[in-house]
Amino acid sequence: MNPNASPRASRRSIVPAARPGALGSSTITPGAFTVLPPCSSPSLTTGQPGTILRRNAIHDIRRNAGRAPSNGIFFDQGTSEILTESNVFWDIDTTPLRWHWTCENRVAANTFVPREGQDIATYNRAEAGDIDYEDNRTVSEGGRLDELAREIIDGAGPAAR
Repeated sequence: MNPNASPRASRRSIVPAARPGALGSSTITPGAFTVLPPCSSPSLTTGQPGTILRRNAIHDIRRNAGRAPSNGIFFDQGTSEILTESNVFWDIDTTPLRWHWTCENRVAANTFVPREGQDIATYNRAEAGDIDYEDNRTVSEGGRLDELAREIIDGAGPAAR
């Protein structure tokens, strides 16, 4: 192993409670995604019905050097029955959420700070009508993050500030 190489985050270091092959009914809460390799974003794939993504600060996601966009969270093929709730998303180069062949997911009570002209989600082989959006807030870019967002950021620790 090259001692000068940058450390790579393994799936287990990103989501310590993960079992190989599936998260299965996990709750991912503040701090779960604080250490990610550059140009990475949390990705969910098939086999995780019942997963809850709650009270995370997801930010500073840069477009990668390759073709694929870098999103706040990428919900990949077959992801269903996921609750994304009470998170805050800002400073994301592409979109906060990306859906690819997904359905029956719920996005509720999140705060989004999109860039000018940016949508909160991209749909690839997914339909916007298959995702339930409830009570989400959009704050204009450069706007003040509200009290909930500040509480999430403070709870996530110094890496989120």
